[in-house]
Amino acid sequence: MQITKQTASELVIHSPIHRQELILPLAMLAIALVGFGWMAASGSLVSSGVAIVIFVGAYGLYILYGALQAETLTFDRVANEVRCQRITLLGAKHWEIPLSALQNVSVSSYKRRHKKASGSRVTRWFYTLKLVARDTEPKTLLYQEDSDSVDAACHAISQFAGPFSSTPDANPGPARMKITPDYQSWRETIFNSQPDQTGASEADANQVYGVLMDVGMMDNSTSTQWAMSLTAFLSGEASFRPTVGGGYVGLGGDPKVANVAQEIVQIAQTLLPQTSPIEDQALPEPDLVQFFLFTAGGVYGVADDIRNVQAADDPLGQMLNRFGFIRQFADQLQDKR
Repeated sequence: MQITKQTASELVIHSPIHRQELILPLAMLAIALVGFGWMAASGSLVSSGVAIVIFVGAYGLYILYGALQAETLTFDRVANEVRCQRITLLGAKHWEIPLSALQNVSVSSYKRRHKKASGSRVTRWFYTLKLVARDTEPKTLLYQEDSDSVDAACHAISQFAGPFSSTPDANPGPARMKITPDYQSWRETIFNSQPDQTGASEADANQVYGVLMDVGMMDNSTSTQWAMSLTAFLSGEASFRPTVGGGYVGLGGDPKVANVAQEIVQIAQTLLPQTSPIEDQALPEPDLVQFFLFTAGGVYGVADDIRNVQAADDPLGQMLNRFGFIRQFADQLQDKR
């Protein structure tokens, strides 16, 4: 989302078409056209081949329809209107509500999980604005992956149109998870790590070579969920990354941190029989802690309420305490900046 105009009387927010999202559907349509042309030219219009070509082309059109959408939201104080125009392949769609009837604006989110070619599952979060007005159904805009731009748009609307005449709707839906692109990229790198990168043997499918711990958190002032993640590897490498951004990698350069990281992996090895194979990489809800154990044979996981883990003198509690040391070390680095 982009704030394209902001004056005392008018606020305009635009959601443009993202050209990079057009590559896949256009490629699918090209493949479908070439495939159909080749079959027609060779005289081999086999029903199964035609069905595959039609499926690829139809799915490409479906994705293209979602990608070829742009939206402009205008708040006009002079006309006392909130106007939205959405441009799609099928034409333009419009809606309007009185600006004076606007009761609340908030950020809504949803998560989509998909399976990668490697077999692991990735969770992607999408964000949008939700507008609530009197005597009309709530309005939502196109979903975006950039949470910061949606937050900025929400803040600008609140400054322009607020304070609102009533509180938000009674059922605003689940809290959203704050995740930066840098964190998401780092997390995918962790899940794509290989045993030989840490000095472990690929031949031993049950050797734990790395551990990722996620702790679910909640910012009560904004009703925003976030999480902090820490890693420890057999090589002694360690990192601390909050989903909201920042953090440190390469903490294993300190000998004390490296020793603690290796202790965590050793403890995780004793815990492995109590864990279960896991494909879902979703982050935990607030007050939950989860551990991912990486082996050559796959990723294993276990989760519990953080209060239970803090009170326990077992492998989970021991790993939590040692990860606490790594976080304290990262905090000390931050304080020295």
